[in-house]
Amino acid sequence: MTHGVRRSEGFIRRLGQPALSYQAWHAEPRRSVIVRLHGIESHAGWYAETSEDLARAGHTVYFVDRRGSGRSEGARGDIDHWSTWLADLATVISDVRWREEVETIHLMANCWGAKPALNFAARWPQRLATVTVIAPALVLRTYYTKLEQAAIAFNYIFRPAHRRRHPVDDPGYFTRDRHRVARIAADPLSLRHCTDRFFGNTRAITNQLWRLLPRLTVPVLALFGGCDQVLDLPRTQELIRRVPPDLLTVRTYPGQWHMLEFEPERPRVMAEIAGWLAASDAQAAGAADAPVMRISDLLR
Repeated sequence: MTHGVRRSEGFIRRLGQPALSYQAWHAEPRRSVIVRLHGIESHAGWYAETSEDLARAGHTVYFVDRRGSGRSEGARGDIDHWSTWLADLATVISDVRWREEVETIHLMANCWGAKPALNFAARWPQRLATVTVIAPALVLRTYYTKLEQAAIAFNYIFRPAHRRRHPVDDPGYFTRDRHRVARIAADPLSLRHCTDRFFGNTRAITNQLWRLLPRLTVPVLALFGGCDQVLDLPRTQELIRRVPPDLLTVRTYPGQWHMLEFEPERPRVMAEIAGWLAASDAQAAGAADAPVMRISDLLR
């Protein structure tokens, strides 16, 4: 069944905090609700096509720009403390649950967005149905030199507003699609510089995952491109496998690069995500008119 899609956009606000821009794709009729998070450079606009794909499969999607990114308010590429990312996400999820009148939502994150998504899921699982991470940037193949890392640590304390380009500053690493690369390079909303305070807090929220991932109690779907030029794939998968095995499904697409949604396998990727979410929804509803299926069975 293909569902109708209605578009909306706006801002989610928390008293005294920057307004967070969102774009939404409303499935009609709706099966469930997804909140999406983007990577360090990107924003909701990069993923409009695949958000519509999910809506046509019956999942209403809210894609939120991180504070200081995309069309959201806040100092560009800066954050005061990593806990603010989690507070913003809590605000977004509470707002979306209220708007859509649902108890739980599916959380989906691309690249850098996997860090706050997984951290949040470990701390407040009762608000979530599932977590999907697409090319989660937990360990990078190309990172700063030892000297640059030392400078970031120093500046985090003494010069937190100092800015530098993020470590993967060539969109050619993201996808083989030259048209997509050109569009990313020309996008005025792309975030290319962040403060050392941002990078210091990114390191802090990433390091916590070694401790937090074994505590997860919600199902996790992790998707990887087999030829990802951004991630250190073995080390990233080592970290993601700290999620309890009975809750984790890992899918790797041979020959695909970092941004799976821009690669040739996109239709297969989106169909498998939609199928996995549908199985989760059926389990949550008790699957009254169908045999019970484990979520992981879909991707074996």
